[in-house]
Amino acid sequence: SCCSYLANAFSASAGLSKQQVQAILNDVPVYAVTQPDKEGIILVEEDGNKNQIAYFFFNPETANAVFAPLRQKEGLDSWNVNQFQLGLVWFELFKGDASKDIEYRLVPDSKELQAARQILDPNGVDPSLFSEAYDKVPIFVDQSLRVTGQDGKKKFPMYFSLQDLLESCQRANEGYKPEVNVADFCNLVEQMQADDAENDFNNVVLVPPTIMLVKGDDDSSRISADLPEDAPFETPTATENWD
Repeated sequence: SCCSYLANAFSASAGLSKQQVQAILNDVPVYAVTQPDKEGIILVEEDGNKNQIAYFFFNPETANAVFAPLRQKEGLDSWNVNQFQLGLVWFELFKGDASKDIEYRLVPDSKELQAARQILDPNGVDPSLFSEAYDKVPIFVDQSLRVTGQDGKKKFPMYFSLQDLLESCQRANEGYKPEVNVADFCNLVEQMQADDAENDFNNVVLVPPTIMLVKGDDDSSRISADLPEDAPFETPTATENWD
């Protein structure tokens, strides 16, 4: 299992309920191109695919860039990029019965896919797991990193961005050299719900990627993706053990 390296992080536990997993996932925003009235997501047709395709992205700028050629071709400039909760999208659309004629795709940032392959290859793991441009979403973790929740309890952070993980480790302990592992998002969600889960995922927190919004040719600002005000993590700490 791609999650087997977490086996020592927490004691074994019964899997989480769908509602519990959805609540964890809902801290992560995803973005889709929608019609101006927000009544529907723009669907794309693909040669050789009988289904229409709906794309969700982790960065609104990526959504804009991917759909720019189609917008230009259709002569439409009034489409919107809207934010959705990952948990709701995942269980209602990707795993639900929303429509059998629509294929839903989750698109990670290409640089995160490249980072995941580079991490897996030296470790003797087949990097082809992250060779596709969609649906295989890498999650980056350091086994020793913890974040302090608002309840004062230590939580185990899992990052959609490698750079965010590395920066958290440096803030926690300057000079600390993280041991980065990679998991696949889909497999991770399955592991969270498994009756024979190897880990207790109650204290896991998914950290959404920091995104770059370009304001002009030379002016860009690095901002965190929108989260509820009660986002469940605050201060990162790094240790050399599992305690």
